[in-house]
Amino acid sequence: MLSLDKLHVQFGGFVVLDDVSMSFSNNKFYLVMARNGSGKSTLLNAISGLTPYSGKIDHDYQTNEIFYSPNDFIFDSNMSGYDYLSLYKQLWSSNIDINDAIKLLKLDSFIHKKINSYSLGMKQMFVLALYVVSDTTVWLMDELNNGLDEANSEILKSVLQSGKNAGKMIIFVTHRPQDLFDLADITVSLNDGRLISND
Repeated sequence: MLSLDKLHVQFGGFVVLDDVSMSFSNNKFYLVMARNGSGKSTLLNAISGLTPYSGKIDHDYQTNEIFYSPNDFIFDSNMSGYDYLSLYKQLWSSNIDINDAIKLLKLDSFIHKKINSYSLGMKQMFVLALYVVSDTTVWLMDELNNGLDEANSEILKSVLQSGKNAGKMIIFVTHRPQDLFDLADITVSLNDGRLISND
């Protein structure tokens, strides 16, 4: 369970999230839709404690049960995707087999290369692999469908469906929601700093 009560974020005089209140349940996939620059990433940053806020956030999960890779996270260019998968498996004490994740997401051709050589689509699939390997109960996902071709979009949807089946809470923010409507249990719009459930 995750509950936001009058969550408010502003930078200087600009209000990004305007007293947002909403509850999120386990075993649900939430699709949060909004245009670019409307506060989608700020919402996830606040939930994960990366952005200062006023208001209240309550949850029934432990810190190590949530995984969030910010869209603007800068990875060490001297490390490979495989290096990061190995590191994150250890940090999250995961039982997921890294090689199984690589095979599932079809990363074999580039995962051992340094991250600074990745295209946008490669990086998105690598980040998706971090979610799979972490295997946490809560996934906060920022625009992970951006830059994917049709084949990788299908892999993403398969991973999201598997996460739903495993009982995860998934909050997925995007400005391109069309391909994910069928998977969503609840769709939410972020407009003018407020979350509005469409269900």
